[in-house]
Amino acid sequence: MDETEFWELVDGTREAAEGDPEEQADLLVDRLLLLDPELVLDFARHFEARYNRAYTWDLWGAAWVLLDGASDDAFDFFRCWLIGQGREVYEGAVHDPDSLAELIDDFDDEIDGDGEELGYAADEAYEQLTGAVAPTWGFRPHPPSRSGLRSTWRTRRSSPSVSRSCERGSGRTEPGYWRGCPLSDRPDPSEVTVARIPYPERSAEAVDALPTPLNAFRMLSHAPDLTGPAIDLGMAVLGSSLPVRLRELVVMAVATHTDCAYGIVQHRPIALHAGLTVDQLASVVELRPEDGEFDELESALLTASEELVSQHSLTDGTLGTLRKHLNDRQLVELITTVGYYTMLAGLLNGLGVDIDPVGEKYLGLGRSVTETS
Repeated sequence: MDETEFWELVDGTREAAEGDPEEQADLLVDRLLLLDPELVLDFARHFEARYNRAYTWDLWGAAWVLLDGASDDAFDFFRCWLIGQGREVYEGAVHDPDSLAELIDDFDDEIDGDGEELGYAADEAYEQLTGAVAPTWGFRPHPPSRSGLRSTWRTRRSSPSVSRSCERGSGRTEPGYWRGCPLSDRPDPSEVTVARIPYPERSAEAVDALPTPLNAFRMLSHAPDLTGPAIDLGMAVLGSSLPVRLRELVVMAVATHTDCAYGIVQHRPIALHAGLTVDQLASVVELRPEDGEFDELESALLTASEELVSQHSLTDGTLGTLRKHLNDRQLVELITTVGYYTMLAGLLNGLGVDIDPVGEKYLGLGRSVTETS
């Protein structure tokens, strides 16, 4: 399921439910039940990625004003509701929370702003289809940056009575407070990005040669002299002598320890294709590797990934276990793989690079799962 298909499901059920979040959740479950379980998991992946993107101080401030106060749970449910409003409203709000001022006149305290049931729709559908509990993705949003919190939001979070003193649609004219409600033109959803700086108008030549012009490398094209070498190193990592199953286990572990949702989403289909199971991936991203039924080498790779990301070194015990299974070349390739994806995580997280839909076009790169050292 790609991004367009995800939003078609959301928009279609919202229209059919005439804006009632609970009715929309029921309709969404019904429609998801018509899909293959893996597509339901794809929907859940898209939903959670967007749920976490909306975890910002400015949107929390908007929720506080619309709801006359917003606890942690209330903001969780608000983000689910925001996704349920459809692509145009969601992307407009992530791009500019002030755009939510457009909803003030029609905002209904009784039904709007609480989309809790929408957050459970995919889980419910998956359980009905398979009899199993859906795996969690382990996307752990960073705490929102306080530097992005406008002073006006800060005032209203500490004094919610101030926001209530303004009747909906009738003023709210303090400077900076949703700009007093004169609204800028909402951008076309197809052109909206949540990246923190714009992508360059033209990508580097090396990006155009890729099977898919991934957003990570589009963003890197701001530094064209770095782009080609970075892509070359990435291709060398993908083509290393490490069996692809082990490499993808390491990539998923690095994405988890660097809180890189982009990496988890992009490499999940590659990891599954390489032979890792849904349960094993869930155990990695949920930081419970003991539940993944990993062998000695796989467990050592997970430990090594964590040590290299957090300590930038390997303990003697971990290195000793790795050397029992890997030759020196593979050991260096392992450490380089961790370093490469840690570097990418800095770029992706630091600049809020938009998540690409899937990584299927990169399936098959690297050595066979059955190859040994």
